[in-house]
Amino acid sequence: MDAFGVLGKVLDDYQSFVSGFLNIKDPEVKAKVESEIENGLLWPEPWLALNPAFEPGGTVSELVDSNVPYPANREIFRARTDEDPFGREIAFHRHQSDAFAIAQRDESYVLTTGTGSGKSMS
Repeated sequence: MDAFGVLGKVLDDYQSFVSGFLNIKDPEVKAKVESEIENGLLWPEPWLALNPAFEPGGTVSELVDSNVPYPANREIFRARTDEDPFGREIAFHRHQSDAFAIAQRDESYVLTTGTGSGKSMS
């Protein structure tokens, strides 16, 4: 499979799809919108960050103390080893603690963040 060829086809199809909804009468506005689309407005360059530093969201005890997760989570969310079966408590990222709080309010949410950033635990 030619990944770059597929990408080009997807972007072309997307541009055609979006352009099909445009019916701009003013020639100056139309020219501006078309120029912005041609310059990549709808698909900016990929952004790559290595070793992201996620904002801290508190330890499990701090969250329990603020009534976010249930108190039993103090004993569940621990990093255990053979040498330390009780383990040390886990510290969460901000996007995780925000997700916990939203879920506790029984609200829907979508969490998008990089690989290895704790989405599954959220």
